[in-house]
Amino acid sequence: MMIVLKKIKRNNDKEFKIWRNNVREGLKEIREGYGYLSIKGDRQTLTVYPKTQEEARGIKMIANNYAIPYTVHS
Repeated sequence: MMIVLKKIKRNNDKEFKIWRNNVREGLKEIREGYGYLSIKGDRQTLTVYPKTQEEARGIKMIANNYAIPYTVHS
């Protein structure tokens, strides 16, 4: 299973800045909480490879709390 979390591009719009800060904090929480998992990232995405369904559910829950756009690939 693979979860791809999308980062938000920089923009001068005030709402995008707030959303970008929320996404940044959510990604930081995922890195700290699930740092033992395989995590790969680049400029636009952060890819997490959870081993169990419980870990995947926890990552999805954090992503939903911080409004991080994500896609799940099996």
